[in-house]
Amino acid sequence: MKRSRSFVAALFVLVVLAVPGSALAANTVSGTILDSTGSPADDARVVVTDRGANPASDADDFALGSAVTADNGTFSITATGIGANETVIVTVQDAGSAVYEEAVTTNGSGDRTFTASLVPSGDTFSALEIFGAQVSGVRAGGAACEFYVSTSVIPQIFATSDCGSTWTAVTSKRDSSSEGLDASSALGRGSHMTTSGVPGEVAAIVNNKVYVSRDYGVTWSGVQGTFSAGGGESAMNVSLHWAHTIDGTERDVIVARVGTTMMAADLTAATPTLATVTGYVANANDNTVSVIDLSSDTVVATVSVGSGPEAVLVSPDSSVVFVANTYDGTVSVIDTTSNTVTSTFQAGQAPRGLAYGPCPAGLNATPPPDPTPVVAPAYTG
Repeated sequence: MKRSRSFVAALFVLVVLAVPGSALAANTVSGTILDSTGSPADDARVVVTDRGANPASDADDFALGSAVTADNGTFSITATGIGANETVIVTVQDAGSAVYEEAVTTNGSGDRTFTASLVPSGDTFSALEIFGAQVSGVRAGGAACEFYVSTSVIPQIFATSDCGSTWTAVTSKRDSSSEGLDASSALGRGSHMTTSGVPGEVAAIVNNKVYVSRDYGVTWSGVQGTFSAGGGESAMNVSLHWAHTIDGTERDVIVARVGTTMMAADLTAATPTLATVTGYVANANDNTVSVIDLSSDTVVATVSVGSGPEAVLVSPDSSVVFVANTYDGTVSVIDTTSNTVTSTFQAGQAPRGLAYGPCPAGLNATPPPDPTPVVAPAYTG
């Protein structure tokens, strides 16, 4: 059982070890976490995160490593990729205390010592050990020995980064109303949890809403949009999937399947929102493009385009669709909001394919935004 704590004091030592001849460095974050009585605080989760190029967004956060404090309150995390005079985020989570987060900048000598104090959340809930509830699902994370287990209780997910030697409950709204996982209900099934293959990334469906974490479940953010997963056996028809895709630009995509309904959200968007998945089919014989709602497999719109449409390409932000019209040598641009053609441009003889690629600045006085659609003409001999 966990002890109630008025606050936890944490002493960290950040050591940067230079690697000769390399821009990368091996970084070791180590220290001791003590409770308010000066006794070691065990089983606290500590995560080191690279905040990425855009500190205001969680989309490019990357967990560098995680550890759980030992019985004597000590921990040590070693990672590569951060050098001297660079900033990482150190996050500490322990049941009964609010999540603590601090940006730490390494210095030229490679040493940095600082003290942090966790503020009590006011929650007196004591987390059960992993064997204290029915296990409904197990998922492997993106790092060696990283696993997540979903259970029939709250907190719903337990994490390990040492092949199961120690388990910690992920943060719930009991401890953090803004960054915790919804504590109003348990996960319905094991399929309501997934990982992306990137270390520290885990997602879950709780109370018909999708939540994602990039730091081993220490902090969570909700995806906009809800759906009815139902209860009992109907919850078996719900599954969650998370992938990193590259189609001209890198994106994080979370996909939730609810029965025959497929919904997806781009996690790199300013406000990730679940929406039904749409497909586009070129019909060369009648010079149209069919717009298909893939959640119901029905045609919701038919758009007239050029002569002999043969290839379609959706823009990275899904705002427009490009259509290569083989017979008249044009490309039609469809606005996906209105499902209407907003422009058409010449593309040479018999274009049959579309792809994204960089546009040389010398081609235009004001080059269009990168990526630019590149049209593949037919082979003429």
